[in-house]
Parts: sequence; structure tokens; C-alpha cells
Amino acid sequence: MISWISNPIKKRVVELLKNILSENPKYAQYSDNILNKFSYKERQSVGIIVNSTSSNKLHMSADNFLGNYYSFVMLSSVDGYSSKSIEWVKEDRYKLLQLSSKADNFPTKPGSYVVEITKVPDQTPGTFVIYSYLDVRSEQLILVNTGSSVEAQLPATDIVENSVDLYYDDKYALINGSDYTIDYESGLITFTELTADANVTASYRYYSGKSSEYEYEYDKYNNTALPGVIIAFGEYSQLGDKQVITVTDERLHVYDTYGGRFETDFGLTLFTKDPEERERLTDYIILKILQSQSSLADEGIEILNVGHGGEDEEAYNSETDEYYYESNVSLQLRVDWMIYKPKVITSIGYNLNDDNHPEKASTVINVCNVYRNTTIPMMR
Repeated sequence: MISWISNPIKKRVVELLKNILSENPKYAQYSDNILNKFSYKERQSVGIIVNSTSSNKLHMSADNFLGNYYSFVMLSSVDGYSSKSIEWVKEDRYKLLQLSSKADNFPTKPGSYVVEITKVPDQTPGTFVIYSYLDVRSEQLILVNTGSSVEAQLPATDIVENSVDLYYDDKYALINGSDYTIDYESGLITFTELTADANVTASYRYYSGKSSEYEYEYDKYNNTALPGVIIAFGEYSQLGDKQVITVTDERLHVYDTYGGRFETDFGLTLFTKDPEERERLTDYIILKILQSQSSLADEGIEILNVGHGGEDEEAYNSETDEYYYESNVSLQLRVDWMIYKPKVITSIGYNLNDDNHPEKASTVINVCNVYRNTTIPMMR
């Protein structure tokens, strides 16, 4: 998980300038005339060109280590897929604070959620679906003596093969094939030795179903598909790509965080066809940028300096003595960058090929191996 430096910051500056122009009725019609180069087929009468000139890293620590990241959620890759469509996932803290003042009540059930890209964005938004595999921990079973055997029925069906852990008196692990047998499709467990009054608990994973399609766009996020989870998409989506979002029932140390800061300089070229309008537009842009300091700071962007760098003019039509009047504005920002390195990654696979459930195609998922005390049952 990486927060990039140059390209998204420039996009954020362009977005800021568009919003600034849109807020003023006089300039609102020119809000789309903000680009990173002179690319107009016919040059507009008013516009802004954004150029990044330099970027310098600030030295903060020897290895840039910031600390440990604890979360209910983490992002994992799937073997055999690029797993690049989702750039990062984080807790939706605003949503969590609505549910609890301590933000410790997570609305999405624990489990693994396989995200599959079903359409990449083009002229219209892309789409994705989610296959849900939910975790159940330490569930008390009710054992029944049928006369010929002692059985227990799991509340769920479509149990993930090899994901079931049974414990007698919360102390002794029961062995599949020796102490019991299980029908994974129906969830029926048959015991070989235990009596109906035995105390048995079960932990397991089951397939909960496939979601409807959700829309997404490049460099945008979705916070509705999985309540409490912000899913941020980058620019590298591939049709059929898969990634796994793991949700736990408590915050775990899922990442080591590395990061720092960069100081990035931008040069803004403002142009108009009127010299006085150039000066008014320049003053307006500088003042509005300064007023944006607080909101940008919440995004990890600090305004170090903004200033007027000089004026120039360029002939528009020399025969009629028409000119473009340009003004240069310098903008210096300090931005945060971060890399989130998964704490423990392992590949665990289970075969769930089923003619009745073709969506459970064979795959191996990389997951965080700190969720359970024993093994993490995963689907294949």
C-alpha cells in the first residue's frame, strides 16, 4: 500500500484550482481550463497550467520506519492474478465513530471478501463483485443422539473444506476423520466417540454468497460495498483481477508502516486576454489557496509558500495587436508519503471446486496469518 507523491499531488492541485474557479460566478465557466500542459485545440481566453518543478525528500529516520499499524481490515493478493486493481484499504473512521465513540464496533462481519473486477473503467465506470467467506469462532454446538450416532448441525451450509476446528471442553482439539466426520455442503457433523452431553465448540468458515455489481472509477474510492471499509482503486485495473479484503473481529497488527515527507514545488501559469483581469485572477487564486490550508492539512498536505512570481505576455494575433497576459504563481507543498508492509503473509489454499458453485474456482489466497490461534481456513 503506497501513497504516491508527484502525480496524485498534481491532480489534487488541479482539483483544488477547479474548485476555486467554480466558487466564483465570474470564473466558473473556466473551471475546466486547468491542465498540466497547453493542450487546447483552440486556446481559451482564461486558464491555468500546472507544472511540477522539483521534489525533495525530507530525511526523518534511518529506515523511514514510522510504527505499527493496527486495523480491522487488510488487503491481500491472490496467486495467479496481478492483484493491483485495489491500491489500499482502510477503516472508514467516520462510519465507525457513528456506531461507537471509541470506533471499536466494526459493521462488516469477520471473514475474507474476494473482490473480482468484472469491468474496467472506460467511458463509463468499471464494476466489481464480492464473494463473501465469513468466519465463525467458538460457536457452541448442540449435540443430538439419533439412536445410531451423535450428531451436530452447524447453522451455516457451504462450509469451506478443511476450515473446521472443533474443541472438546475448549481444551482438546478433535481430529477430522478420527473423532468426527463432516458433510461440508450441509454442515452436518457426526461424532464417533462423544456422547450427546459433551461440550463442543466450533470455529469455521463458510461461503455466504456473491454480491451484486458495484461501480468504481480510477483513483476513486468506494465506502459502501463493505460497511466500515474504504476501498481505494488505483489506475491498474485488469478484467478478472482478484484481491482479498480480510476483516477481523479485533484490531490486529497487520502492517509495518514506513513513510516520510517530500517538499514539492509547483509553477502555476495563469493566462487571460486582459492585463487587469490577469492581476485580479492572480490575487484571487493566491488568497483562495491560502484559505485552503486547513482542509489540505487534513489530507497530509501542508502549504509552505505561495507567491507571485512575475508577469509576461504572448502575442495572440500580432496583426490585430492581441495578446495573452500571463502571470506566474509559485506553490510549495510538503506532503506525506507512506508504505504499508503486511506483517505476516502466508499462502493457504483449500479446494472448493463445485459444479453447483462455479464462482468458487480454484485459487490460492495470500492472507494475514495472525487472525486465529491455529490455522486460517481459506478457500481455494
